[in-house]
Amino acid sequence: MPNRRFVYQLTFIMVLSLLLVTAFATSGFAVENVKATVPQFEPLVKEFIQKDTELRNWKLLDLKIRPVSEKLEGTTAEVVFDVERIHLLNYERPELVPALKARIAFLEQNETRLSPAQLKAVREEVEIWKHDLAEYISTPQYCFDRLKLTGEVSNGSIIPGSVRIYREGPLGDYEPARLEDIPTPQQVEKESVEAVKEIAEAVQKSADDKQVQPLAVYDRLAARDYANNYTSNPGSKSCPHCYSTSSSCDYQNSSYYNNSSYNCWCCADCANFVSQASRRGGIPTDATWYPYSNAWKNVIPLKDHMINKGYWEIGSLGTCVAGYPFRLTSGEHIMMMVFNDGTTRKFSAHTNDRRQVTWSGSAYYYRVVY
Repeated sequence: MPNRRFVYQLTFIMVLSLLLVTAFATSGFAVENVKATVPQFEPLVKEFIQKDTELRNWKLLDLKIRPVSEKLEGTTAEVVFDVERIHLLNYERPELVPALKARIAFLEQNETRLSPAQLKAVREEVEIWKHDLAEYISTPQYCFDRLKLTGEVSNGSIIPGSVRIYREGPLGDYEPARLEDIPTPQQVEKESVEAVKEIAEAVQKSADDKQVQPLAVYDRLAARDYANNYTSNPGSKSCPHCYSTSSSCDYQNSSYYNNSSYNCWCCADCANFVSQASRRGGIPTDATWYPYSNAWKNVIPLKDHMINKGYWEIGSLGTCVAGYPFRLTSGEHIMMMVFNDGTTRKFSAHTNDRRQVTWSGSAYYYRVVY
């Protein structure tokens, strides 16, 4: 049986070419009028998002596609779209979701081999996923993506097959948006088993090192909600202390910030934001970590402090659930994970300001064990 992702990719390419040939045969593309690309690129965005949504096993409740910029450079036309989705996780119950299904299977298969401490940790992990997935199944979820489409112009028309789709990353850069990058249920199950093994091994290592794990009091859902409530998805680079054309500028709209409680840093507020969310989750301030201290507002000192205090442990993508932090491997940028169903992850962050945006990339992940 053909691979579903291959079929989707082939179908999408065929539809893309047909739409372009039809659109440009009827209306043409005036090189001097780049805005003509918007109505012809938009159906391609919709087609891509519908396939993307299905592969993520979401039920699409609402879709909004809005063009935010268009330009022509040489023979290349470019249009950027903001895409907003409201969706549900399309499973009947949490136990059928691959991420939880695999964790439950691991627990059942290893229950007699795990130590009491390991058993407790694995059971808690299962309950975390059961809670979150039940919410994703029953409560409509928001998702934001910024997509860029490019296509080559020849004789006044876009060349069919030349269109490329890119997804914006957390630093404002663009990477190819590929349907085949969405993990299959089998890949999710494999990753989930590795994640729960990782937790069990970490518990055993703590016991071997005679380390006493603190009673978990961190309210990760409060941290998640804080991260979602105090940011946005601005469309322009509007840090007040830099020029809008500067590559160092970030997307920032501080009117969404918790300004009554905290100050912010122009173009450099990511760690300050994660510290605020962590504090809302219950992590206590001390003589090193407090508002506007070095450990509060800078990425590496923040990470070092939390690990040294035993509040964070190094984790993986599979263990980084909603309310846990993660940071890019390239550059000092830290974000909050706000959604993880095993197939799709979303983050919220400051500078760049982003709210509930799909995540894929290379990062250092952390588990909060406070």
